[in-house]
Amino acid sequence: MRLDLSYKEIWRISYPLMLFNLAQNIIGVTDMVFLGRVGQTELAACGIMGIYYLVFVMIGFGLSRGAQILIARRAGEGRYLGIGKVFDTLVVMEVLLSIVLFLFLQLTSSNVLWYFITEQIVYDAAYEYLFYRSFGIFFSLFGFALLALYTGIGQTKVISYITVTIL
Repeated sequence: MRLDLSYKEIWRISYPLMLFNLAQNIIGVTDMVFLGRVGQTELAACGIMGIYYLVFVMIGFGLSRGAQILIARRAGEGRYLGIGKVFDTLVVMEVLLSIVLFLFLQLTSSNVLWYFITEQIVYDAAYEYLFYRSFGIFFSLFGFALLALYTGIGQTKVISYITVTIL
């Protein structure tokens, strides 16, 4: 596998990633706009829990970035079976990690949240938000695995199709 080193090639690979990140931010802003109409308590709970949840999701993101480097290296060396092995290992690791993180979010967050939130009404709204949001960790971490694969092999156009589909 050979990539041309040109501005056009860099743009071809990077614009789908930029589109993906833009879409994620648009979804976040839309959530905040709608929650702002529900109430200030719900908006505060979503803001606090969004960052809290993001801390855990970034663990899986970091794992996928490491695998992306290994995938890109295998692609550059022409070891295409190695790409599959790295990806399979990544998926297994992301699934196991998502189970551990999900259990942590479900079982221990009620105790941890008291360090961040002192008002009972905000705490209740935050915990309810986190309860439902924590189910998304499975999908987020699997999505990171796919992102690592397609970025690592230089086929980021697939990411733009996925991004358009989720919007």
